[in-house]
Amino acid sequence: MKAFAIHFLLETKSGFRRKQQLFLNYFFPIGFFLMMGAVMPQLNPLFLEDMIPSMLIFAVMASTFLGIPEQIVNGRQSGVFRGYRVNGVPAVSLVCLPVLASVVHIFIVSAVILILSPLLFGAPSASNLITVFPLQLLTIFSCAGISVLVGTVASNSRTATMLSQVFFLPSMLIGGLMIPFEMLPEKLQPIARLLPSTHSMNLFGIYSWNRGASIASVTSLAVLFGAGLLCLILSVVFFRWDGSRKAED
Repeated sequence: MKAFAIHFLLETKSGFRRKQQLFLNYFFPIGFFLMMGAVMPQLNPLFLEDMIPSMLIFAVMASTFLGIPEQIVNGRQSGVFRGYRVNGVPAVSLVCLPVLASVVHIFIVSAVILILSPLLFGAPSASNLITVFPLQLLTIFSCAGISVLVGTVASNSRTATMLSQVFFLPSMLIGGLMIPFEMLPEKLQPIARLLPSTHSMNLFGIYSWNRGASIASVTSLAVLFGAGLLCLILSVVFFRWDGSRKAED
């Protein structure tokens, strides 16, 4: 347990020390939030209604989809994971630690968004603030689980980036962040239902902002938790300690 705590602390600190992770964890989501807050209400005043939950989810996607997969690929190809294996670190720890470390960084950014959105842009605050962070934690669990699996199965950084974009770009376009789910064409709604962001926006609307449900809350809860859990289990099953395509026994 002590070794796990030390490893978690090192993993969390790397999010502040490494320039790429610092950018994806902090500068990118906060910069995008400020830009969207300054521009989007002028183009679409209704955006303010969903600004806070959409930017909270964007912070999750930037840190997980764009940050975690390449981090795992680099750790495997650089031989860092082999060193951990020699020292008895189990694969499940290496799968779970990026998820736990991302929680710290995303919660810091989420607090910034929650505080600044009403002050700078007049966005409506959550009616039930106490529900925001549990739902954000569930969103992180789902997106980070998918990201860890992408990093596990990707053979190199380029593949990891391409696979990450399969989730990131659709989430931005049809995942509820820019266009509400109920306003999407009917042909796109089944695709949107496959995206974690769609279900996260739905749950924030139901439990934090007291709005109507686009999808049954039980369905959204099950999709987010089930996707995160399944992906983490698969990540442990397919985990590779080095850059070879076949994991060592």
